[in-house]
Amino acid sequence: MIGRKSTRLKNIKKPLKLKGFDDFEVTLGDVMRGERATRGKSLMDVQHDLRIKATYIAGVEDCDPSVFDTPGFIAGYVRSYAKYLGMDPDAAFEMFCKESGFESIYGMSERALPAAEPRGALGRVHHPPARRCHRQHHAIFAAERKFL
Repeated sequence: MIGRKSTRLKNIKKPLKLKGFDDFEVTLGDVMRGERATRGKSLMDVQHDLRIKATYIAGVEDCDPSVFDTPGFIAGYVRSYAKYLGMDPDAAFEMFCKESGFESIYGMSERALPAAEPRGALGRVHHPPARRCHRQHHAIFAAERKFL
């Protein structure tokens, strides 16, 4: 309807501070694209040199973790590409995580460890030894129960 005020205008947030000509943010992708352009390499050249798909390289530059099939390899891709460009791999990965919101799960981090291991009837954690047959396994547990 003409002349009515829209409620959508109330939802638009205005910037708190006006930015000057020197206020800008340099992202990881900007730095990586610049380094790649300085070396005169295309995405296909990087794909050939690193043996990483060009779509993954573009995903690293765009800080887009949804591009990757397996999230477990993202850290390796980012670090390899940063090392290839002569950048600090750990700082590049930290910046990637900050910009994309990606959180890696390391092998010994608290999020990667199981909550608790299942316990047997005796209250001990049950770890059956490898290469024992079924009968030996039950004979050992029967012997343990006799001594308790």
